[in-house]
Amino acid sequence: IRVLGRTLSSLPNFNNISLRDCSIEQDGFVAFGEILNSCEKMSTFSVKKTTMNDSGVRDLLTVVSNAATLTELNLMEVGLTNDGLSWITQFLQEHKTIEVLTLDYNELRDEGISCIAGLLE
Repeated sequence: IRVLGRTLSSLPNFNNISLRDCSIEQDGFVAFGEILNSCEKMSTFSVKKTTMNDSGVRDLLTVVSNAATLTELNLMEVGLTNDGLSWITQFLQEHKTIEVLTLDYNELRDEGISCIAGLLE
């Protein structure tokens, strides 16, 4: 991940990263932060089908909070539950640039979706 970050930082127009089906641990999230901080035009970040669960989503959101140009966040099939949605709702309240949030195929229930829907009112 760190090598990838160094490479991407040399590409001034780079704006999209997708890390599908990856196994990412805490060090990887720190490296993501380095990547995002070096990519001034990052707009799309996808970790679709990456096993991270609620705590991993929390760590990821902490890292991507520095990406001022992020408009799309794909958290499809990452093991997210209603417990993890509190992190997402807080993130969305603080980051108004997000236009697309994908949460398909997670373990979300009615009460969790109500939290997200409340942001749209």
